[in-house]
Amino acid sequence: MEYCNPYPSQRETPVFLKVLCILTFVGSGLNFLLHFMLIFAHEMVGTMGGEILSANPMLASMPDGYVEQASAMYAAIAVIPGWQFALMAVAYLLAIVGAAFMLKLNKTGFHLYILSQIATFCVGTFVLDGMFKVGAQGVCLSIIFIVLYGIHYKYMKKQDAELNQGEES
Repeated sequence: MEYCNPYPSQRETPVFLKVLCILTFVGSGLNFLLHFMLIFAHEMVGTMGGEILSANPMLASMPDGYVEQASAMYAAIAVIPGWQFALMAVAYLLAIVGAAFMLKLNKTGFHLYILSQIATFCVGTFVLDGMFKVGAQGVCLSIIFIVLYGIHYKYMKKQDAELNQGEES
């Protein structure tokens, strides 16, 4: 018996593109969950963080200034409005959607991913007053992912082209 592929025109997603998408799902997914949680619980997280820092005797062995910096961070989280965390959550959700599109070899996903990286940088730096500012390592990692996704751009198609091609068959 001979095996017949029911989808002969469907192209296979490159393995490394799948790996990149999975890494994006994990990283952006965790950040989305964090910021989504902070929309509703930022005041509680700020209060609890300060209490945990003040009650933990193990922190005495930490480097100088650590407890003060962590306390300042938790205090800042408590006063940031929830809508600002919502903007950051949307930026990470956009990255997840972009990766899902790229996994399906849709070029729109690449553009959504780039847009999400720009949004993450801008929201973290300018809207959240630098609280979740993307540092040099984050910028480098974003550029590396964009370049690696760009290498796989040639395997992707525009959604309209796929629809038109399917109608002609």
